Amino acid sequence: MIQVLSRGYYKLIKITPFSEKLVLDNDCFSWSNASELSVIPDKCRDENDIKAEGNYRLYTVADENKYTEGQHLELQTGCGCWQSYLLPLGLPKSKNKHVKILNIEERLTVTNNCCQHSSS
Repeated sequence: MIQVLSRGYYKLIKITPFSEKLVLDNDCFSWSNASELSVIPDKCRDENDIKAEGNYRLYTVADENKYTEGQHLELQTGCGCWQSYLLPLGLPKSKNKHVKILNIEERLTVTNNCCQHSSS
C-alpha cells in the first residue's frame, strides 16, 4: 500500500558548505552532508540563498514488492522531475531529533514530462 502523508511546497536553502535547511511548508529541518535530517526548533526564517524550491510529496510504503518500505520524500527538481529519498525512521520529531535521509532511485511520483539527466 502506498499512502500520501502530505504534499506541499519546499525550499532548500544553503546554510554552510556542509549543510542546508530543508523547509517543508512551515516545518524546518537541518540537512547535513552526512545524510542526516534534524529538527530546527526555532521558527523558520526566510533566507536569500535558496538552492532549490518546488513541490514535495511525502509517502508511506508498506507491503509493496516494487518499493522499499518506509517513508519516501520526493522533491520536484524542475521540468517535471522528482528526486526521491528514503526516510527509514520518518521525518525527525522533537523526541527523535536526528534521522537518516538516503538518496534512492525509486520514484513513486510519475510524470510524463521528465527531463533526462545525463551521467557525467
